[in-house]
Amino acid sequence: MIPTVSLSAQQCSRFHQDGYPAIPSLTTHDDVARLRVSYDRIFSTLAGRDVGDQFDLAGTDEEGKRAALPQILHPAKYAPEMKDSLLLRNATAVAQQLLGPDVTCAMCSRTGA
Repeated sequence: MIPTVSLSAQQCSRFHQDGYPAIPSLTTHDDVARLRVSYDRIFSTLAGRDVGDQFDLAGTDEEGKRAALPQILHPAKYAPEMKDSLLLRNATAVAQQLLGPDVTCAMCSRTGA
């Protein structure tokens, strides 16, 4: 998948001056919809909970109780299709523009993650 976001010289300059760029959007509504299906599945099946990758970040994290702020670590480990998202490709491309061509995506290169 080819990235669809490229920063302007002004956006890159703002990052180096202020510490952040203003980026209107990193992906499409369709990509968000696909990611939502994956997230909904891994949260509803409690994927990774048994190894500590899924937990309640803001609540009591009790079994059988709905999480106040559910958190999942390494989501692509439980939903490998996330590695093929436009969001991931665009975020990596932006990071390379801002930090250099040697920047890589840890989620993309992690085996089994």
